[in-house]
Amino acid sequence: LAETMGSATTFQLRREELETLGKETNDEAVLNSFIEGISVGGEDPYMLKYLRAGCLMAKVGKNLIVHGGLSDNNIGTVPGDDKIRESVDDWMKDLNQFVQNELDDYESQPTWKELPDSETGRGKRGGDGLMDYGVPGGNNDK
Repeated sequence: LAETMGSATTFQLRREELETLGKETNDEAVLNSFIEGISVGGEDPYMLKYLRAGCLMAKVGKNLIVHGGLSDNNIGTVPGDDKIRESVDDWMKDLNQFVQNELDDYESQPTWKELPDSETGRGKRGGDGLMDYGVPGGNNDK
């Protein structure tokens, strides 16, 4: 997680959370809790439910909240197309629809379509666009 998501403490924090919940905390149990959290049709896909309920952009009063922040490269953009939205409302609608579309894609194909290649480490599976959006430098920094 430290190398791929910039999340050096996530595994240990999840272990501590599981301990608080009175659950197993060995490495395999922690790993399985992450997998279960996004498993389509799993017992408790809590993270999948969380992502479905969330959004990447919201307006609160005069404030614009964007997951990942803003840069000159990404203002008005949505991963997967080259259109620049001039309206914040259109951008917000399209960016949040992108999330739902990617989750639909993940739910229909949660396993690998193409296994990761040994040179790049990249493979293909449902929801790739959303996963790429969430990593440092993903989506060509847009």
